[in-house]
Formats: sequence, structure tokens, C-alpha cells
Amino acid sequence: FFRVYLRWSTMAFQSVQSGSSSKRKSDSGLGLGLGATAKKPKVEEVVGKGYLTMYRYRPVHTKDIGIDKFEEATLKRMKLLSKLFELDGRKAGDGFMAQAKDIVEQPHFSFTDEDDTLSHYALRLALCISERWRQWFVKYELLLFRIRMSAMPARQQQSLLEMNNVAVEEVTEKELQEYREQLKLIQDADDRTATDEKYYKVPFQRVLKLVERRKVLIRGGSAFVPHRHVMQLLEATYRAQLMAEVNRASKVRVNLEPVERDRILAFLDHVVENHDLEAQQSLDSIDLGSKIDRRHIHDVAQVHFPMCMRHLDEHLKDDHHLKFHARWQYGLFVKQLGLTLEDALEFWKSEMTQSGKKVTVETWNKSRYAYNIRHYYGAEGKRTSYSASSCTKIIMGPPPGPEQFHGCPFRHWNETQLTKELQRSRPNPAAKGKQAAVFGAKVELTSTQVQDVVRKAKEGFYTAACQQYFVHTHPGTYEESLFQTPVHYYAASKRYTEEHTPKAEEPSPSPSSSGQRSYVKIEPSPPPGTAAAPLKSETSP
Repeated sequence: FFRVYLRWSTMAFQSVQSGSSSKRKSDSGLGLGLGATAKKPKVEEVVGKGYLTMYRYRPVHTKDIGIDKFEEATLKRMKLLSKLFELDGRKAGDGFMAQAKDIVEQPHFSFTDEDDTLSHYALRLALCISERWRQWFVKYELLLFRIRMSAMPARQQQSLLEMNNVAVEEVTEKELQEYREQLKLIQDADDRTATDEKYYKVPFQRVLKLVERRKVLIRGGSAFVPHRHVMQLLEATYRAQLMAEVNRASKVRVNLEPVERDRILAFLDHVVENHDLEAQQSLDSIDLGSKIDRRHIHDVAQVHFPMCMRHLDEHLKDDHHLKFHARWQYGLFVKQLGLTLEDALEFWKSEMTQSGKKVTVETWNKSRYAYNIRHYYGAEGKRTSYSASSCTKIIMGPPPGPEQFHGCPFRHWNETQLTKELQRSRPNPAAKGKQAAVFGAKVELTSTQVQDVVRKAKEGFYTAACQQYFVHTHPGTYEESLFQTPVHYYAASKRYTEEHTPKAEEPSPSPSSSGQRSYVKIEPSPPPGTAAAPLKSETSP
């Protein structure tokens, strides 16, 4: 036995910009916005035991951090943010902040300085995988920040303003007297008199929420902000800083060392998978139209399946056999497309025993093939009905070995194999009936398009490469978001075909009569608490 340790100084927070000056490195921290190295502030300048809640300063660790400690702290913070999300979804109204504060102050959600900082940066790295995840993370980290800030005395808030370089200028006594009457007009009925507290001058653009609520006086482009609202300044600064740094975190993921990628990212992606905030919860809400027919699976696969699933389908059709990981990945996918348990048993038995070389009918009847199918349909074992795997799970799962075909082509294939597959012509999803004369029966990627997809895959942007592949094989589309599961790819492709299939009473379009291109806007799945956005189509000249 040997214990695995994670050293903070090499944990993934390395600068992704080579050749930068030492000054720039000191300003940007270790890669995820840890900030400039500085002395630890005085006790009265921190929030309780938490150290610098805006996470702008590089933590100094002189000892190794055990992987168990790393995982425990990360899971705890994810559970805390999820609890805040659940409360937000219940629409608690006026009592929301009080209830949120109660959650944060629960003993099992307390953090030491080290755990608080460690878990924050770990979740940055875990949740930077898509724009929607990033927005979710920023929203609830900002809420956590607001709750912690509300418990601070005014003196500590002012100290944090100074430490985080939030430019404020105190309003002079002369100015207070000059604008005394105007300041009284913007205060609530239960407020104190206008000169009982300090005011600060800041550019009005930084406190637009206060401007909208008419809580500040504006003179010469500056807003007079009362001290009790100074927290708005910190929130605005923290929001902008956090959004920029979580975007930069996505670049750090690509540059991780293999040992870090295999252990750290595998765990962080497992955290995401367990909470299923973006991929799994949205699967049932996807409109797939009619359920897939087992008799037509191979035909549908050539048109609408993503490359990973089409690759499995082709091997099943040609070799009449798939090993366990491939059967699991492909079986859950077609299950999600509406294949019933009875049809699944018939489909797999027919395919696996068709050649009689690797699996005979007798072998099928005696083996656990049928049991495994019933198991992931929830008819055996612990009676759990499994959902289709997300892209993250497939990418981070076990790589395929000899005679294995599961996994993600953009992640697990070499450049030669991927290039060869990209150069194959594909049936055009828009070519149906008379539409073939307009759009063509086949789609072939140009050499530039092939290189574009391969480059993204080599850089580690596997879902982005799949997105580009979708765009190139669905002429005239425009892709806004990355797919989170193969099912989302399938749904988008089906919708694309529907958008390009004219209604019976309408004549088919021709290049001369229609000068418009159709765009399919794909929203894979929303973060928690938001409804799944339907596919939208729009036209543009």
C-alpha cells in the first residue's frame, strides 16, 4: 500500500502562458487567478476563520495535502453550493437570505482556511467545462460570498475593499453638507439621516443595481454610495474577477500533466457526474420525437448518431459482437432513444448471434448477456434504471484496449485513425426525398475542415471537436453550445432534419427560390434550476 499525496504547488494551478514575465506571473498567481503573493492580512481583516474570500492571494502551503483531504473538501463545497441551489429553486422569497445563511452556518459546512481555498480552486477546475457550468459556479459562489460578507462588520468590509484594490474615494464633509438634501431623498423611510454614515465616490457603472433602485446620488459621473451598500462594490469586483478566472481555468485543464489528469480530473469529473446538474437531469426532457425502432437502428445510426455511437453500431453490425464497456455505452444510448426492454433483448440477441462465430444462441441463453441488459433497464439487481453516459464520463472513462471500441474517438483515437474517419463521406441529414437535389445526398469534409477538427482534438478540446464535426456534417448549421451527452447530438441532428424537410403541402425549396440558410441553435441542457431550452431555428439571408 502507498498513500497518494497532492502537492499544492504543482496541483494544476500552473501558469498556462509560457514566456510571461516574472512580474506578470506574480500578478496572475499560479494559473487559476490565485493572485499576487502577499502577506497574510491581520486577523481583523479576514472573514471569521476564512482567509480572503475573494481568493486573490496565493496560498502558501509547506506540506503535502493528502488526496483524501482534497476529495473531502471538494465534495463538501459542492454539496454546499448544491444546497444553496436547491433553496434558490424553492423560491423562498423574502426569507431567502436568512435560510441561505442558516445553511452556510451549519457545522458540517464549516471550512478551515486551507480547505476553503483548496475546495474553491478544485471546483473552478471541475466546473469550467462549459459556459453553463461556469455561470452556475459563479452564481452560487457569489451567493456564498454575499452571505459571508453580510456577517462582517463595516470596518472589515472597508479593509477588504482596500486589500482588493477596489478604488473608492471617501466623500468629504464639505460635499456631504452640499448634497445633504439630495442624499435624504434617496434614503428609505427607516434610514438614518444622510450624514450619519460614510459615503464613497465610485464610477456609477460599477453600481448599476444601486442606480437602478435609486439608492445612490450621481454627480459628475460618480455615485455617492453609503457604507452599508459598499458590499455591492465587492460583489461586482468579485463577479468580474471570478468569471475571468473560471474561463481561464478551462485552459489549465488542457495543460495538466498526465499523472494529474488521470487522478485529479478523474475525481473532479466524478464530482460533476454525481451531481448531474447539466447532463443527466436533462435527458428525460429532451424531445426525441418518436421512439427508435430496433429494425431501423443501423440506418438511423448512419445519419443521426454521433461518431462514438456510429462507430459502435458499425462494429456490431459487421462483427456481431461488442465487449462489455462497448455494450454498456451503446446499450444505454439506444435505451435513452426509446428502445424498450423487450426490443433491446431481441435486438442484442439477433445481432450477437447472427454470425454464430463468437456468440451462438446456446451461448447467449447460458451467459449473462440478457441479465446485463435487464440490469441497466432496472429489471434486475438493485432495480436502478440507468441513464445514458455523458460525454464527460465517456471521455474520462477507461480507454479502449485491443478489440475494444468504446470511448470517445476525439479523445482515444490517434490522429491517423481520426483523420481517416473524418474523410469518409456521410449521408446528408438534410437530404430527404426531393431535398437531395438541393442539399446533396452526401456530406464530405474539406481538408481544411478535417484539419480544424483534428487540431481541436489534439489540443484536448474533445467536445469542441465533436461540435465542429456536427457543424461540418450538417450544412448551414450554427452551433452555440457544446454537447453534454451523445443523446443531445442525436436530438439536434433529428431536429435539423425536421427543419430541412418541407411540409407535404409546401413545394420543396430550390437554390434559386430560397436565398436563406437555416440555422439550428442547440442548447444541450441547462444548469440546475432552469428548464431545458428547446432547439430553436431561425433564418438568415
